[in-house]
Amino acid sequence: MLEYEGNLLINNIYPWFSDLWQQLHRPGVQLPHAILVSGPKGIGKQEFAESFARSLLCQKPAPGGRACGACPACYWLAEGNHPDYRLIAPESEEAGEGETRPAGARASAQIRIHQVRALQDWLSVGSHQGGVRVALISPAEAMNAATANALLKTLEEPPPGTILVLVSHRPGRLLATLRSRCQSLGCRAPGREQALQWLRAENVPGAEERLALCCGAPLAAVDAAPVLEAARALAGVLSHPALDVFESAGRLARFPMPTLIDLFQKWAHDLRRAGAGIPPRYFAGSLGAALAQAAALARAERLPQLESRLMNARRLAEH
Repeated sequence: MLEYEGNLLINNIYPWFSDLWQQLHRPGVQLPHAILVSGPKGIGKQEFAESFARSLLCQKPAPGGRACGACPACYWLAEGNHPDYRLIAPESEEAGEGETRPAGARASAQIRIHQVRALQDWLSVGSHQGGVRVALISPAEAMNAATANALLKTLEEPPPGTILVLVSHRPGRLLATLRSRCQSLGCRAPGREQALQWLRAENVPGAEERLALCCGAPLAAVDAAPVLEAARALAGVLSHPALDVFESAGRLARFPMPTLIDLFQKWAHDLRRAGAGIPPRYFAGSLGAALAQAAALARAERLPQLESRLMNARRLAEH
């Protein structure tokens, strides 16, 4: 649910997160100093965490805790210069204000230790506005061991008036000691019907096919037009009874290799399901007919070997 005041985005709270939002904003609730927001990728955890941060820093929150979008704090956040807010992210994606890299250091896909040290320096200074300070760390699993251990010291002795929000797609990769010092807030993907209703309300074409290909993650489905195009091309090739390897390779060559391998794996998985009389998981909707046609031609005894080769191909494509 997107709300605007003029051109300013106020809140981004999706319907499947309404219960979690109410849980955090119950009257009299005492918030912990650290919250771990975790769940599958592509369901809106980042937006939820950012909306939560805005609600904490807003000077005139609306009923239900939502940021007003009109106070100075909301405008500072919209401009990316609120003095009591920090975003800590991998340097190759987005770095929070005040997180400069050491001279000569290159951007990294990880959250580096110097970013956490900069955060600690920031926390050592009192609040500029006399209220709470909020730091958002996302994705938390991008921290290496040294960085996580450095953050652990802050979690063990948090400065007063500070809330750390960690967002993680894979919380199992975090240090157990780090997880134990955060209140866990598990986010689930919406049910299929709720996700489809939302996608259709957003006028997303091919909603059913996109949602299945994206494992039920509606926000990933919004941006999945290239994936759906590749899936349709792949299904058209693999369901043809007289497959020509070289011609097929030429038709698929325009798609990124990691995308194709991922779709090949999902195709093999659904062929197994079809052989057992189970509806497909990934190739749904209009793609289901092509899968059924291919399943009638598939040799079930060869599928384990195919899946093993695809696993090796995926490792090579990613490295």
